[in-house]
Amino acid sequence: MELENENTVDEIIESSATFWKKDMGAYVLRKGKKVLRGGSSLVDAGIRADDVLELIPDPEGG
Repeated sequence: MELENENTVDEIIESSATFWKKDMGAYVLRKGKKVLRGGSSLVDAGIRADDVLELIPDPEGG
């Protein structure tokens, strides 16, 4: 997935969940062991080109 620095974590979750026809409220993004949430931008979340992000079920329930 191609992303822009100003994209937010929420936008990525929404786009991914829509693509796979999942409920976006039930998922979070994870980079390694760190769970990424909310409206932070890719820059704020420390995401860089070629990072691997995982869309996973919200471990706290969503």
